[in-house]
Amino acid sequence: MRAMSRSVLALALAGLAFLAGCHLADSPDPVKCDPGTHPVDGHCAQDVVTAVHVTILPGEGGPSCSVDPDSFKVVPNGRFEFQNTDSVEHVISGADGQTWARVEPGQLSPLIGITKAGSWAYTVSGCAKGGTVVVE
Repeated sequence: MRAMSRSVLALALAGLAFLAGCHLADSPDPVKCDPGTHPVDGHCAQDVVTAVHVTILPGEGGPSCSVDPDSFKVVPNGRFEFQNTDSVEHVISGADGQTWARVEPGQLSPLIGITKAGSWAYTVSGCAKGGTVVVE
C-alpha cells in the first residue's frame, strides 16, 4: 500500500508540474491589437505617445502668426502635433501644397508622422514663416 501511495503522489506531482509548465507557455494565439495599441495580459492597451508639440502663436501687434518651434527633428514616423493658440483656424501644409492638418482656435491637430527621412518644409496659413521637419 505504501509503495502505491508514493507512486500516486509522484504521479500527482508530475501532473502539477506539467500543468504549471503549460500555464507559463506563450498563448498559441496572441492578442492582435490595432495600431497605436499593444498586447498586455491578454488585452490591448494604448501605446504611450510622445510627440513634438508645435504651438501656433497669434501675431504680436499685427495679423501674422508664428510657430514655436518652427524647425524640429523626429525619427521616421515620429509624431508631432500643432496647437493653435490663435483666434482663427490655421491650415498646415507641406511645401508641395498637400494639407497636413486643419486646426481650429484653441485645438490640437491630429498627430502627424512622416515615414521618409529628409527635410520637409511646411507652411501655416496666416503665418509669415513656416518651418522644417527634419526626419532622421
